[in-house]
Amino acid sequence: PDPSEFIESCAALVAPGGALVMSTLNRTAKSFALAILGAEYIGRLLPPGTHDWKRFLTPHEIRNAMEKAGLDVSAPSGLVFNPLALQPLSSPQAWHLSSTDTDVNFIMHGVKPLRTQAA
Repeated sequence: PDPSEFIESCAALVAPGGALVMSTLNRTAKSFALAILGAEYIGRLLPPGTHDWKRFLTPHEIRNAMEKAGLDVSAPSGLVFNPLALQPLSSPQAWHLSSTDTDVNFIMHGVKPLRTQAA
């Protein structure tokens, strides 16, 4: 499916004043190295072939699709894994939000504007 069509379909279900939150992997060399090579082939945390780097989306692509769907979009935040936390991947202590590092995982949200009444 086309990501823009998917986002448009999701946004159509959001009530005025409601939010749509999207999270995905960024299409960067760093995401290829960490999410595919590191997690699938080196760390064996996921089965090889789980991710298709060509289908990863950039924050710019998500923003454009959300804005096209009529949402007011916030800046992305990175979801950053900290291997030095020595915690399982599922542990909240292993992850943190970043306002600057969106190179691998990121999250964005858009809000559907409230309807204005004609005067």
